[in-house]
Amino acid sequence: SEDTCCLEAASVGFSLATTQLFK
Repeated sequence: SEDTCCLEAASVGFSLATTQLFK
């Protein structure tokens, strides 16, 4: 369903945020 799209987007956003924290 559409939930998969939203979850993937959240995962990418979380990964990017984590990368910024460790920079």
